[in-house]
Amino acid sequence: MRELAEECDIVLQPEDLVPWANWITPEGFPKRFDTFFFVTAIAPDVEPQHVTTEATSAQWMLVRRILSDEAAGRLKLLPPTLAILDEIAVTHTTEQVLSRKRAIESVCLRLDEIEEFHRLRQQSTTDTRKRS
Repeated sequence: MRELAEECDIVLQPEDLVPWANWITPEGFPKRFDTFFFVTAIAPDVEPQHVTTEATSAQWMLVRRILSDEAAGRLKLLPPTLAILDEIAVTHTTEQVLSRKRAIESVCLRLDEIEEFHRLRQQSTTDTRKRS
């Protein structure tokens, strides 16, 4: 909550957050993180700001745009972000995302599974485009 207020100038209450996922950095990385991800809705009149010194740039975009930019090579995203955005992209409204009941299970890919993750995701994206 503190980070969101400091880095985006958005104030939320803990009860506003809906748990979405838990990803753990694979063994073998010099630093490991056990990260929980949450989703929420912000009021239509709230405009997130970029007020952090931890990033050189920031931009707020629609989920489908982020995934499109990643597929085109304009963005590079880590597996947790890609997986979560893929899950959210199949919904059509914020209400659908927030009402989705999820069992939160820890995901910890092994180093050798990361390449396979990207390969399967690329194959899935290609298959989806062929059906469209």
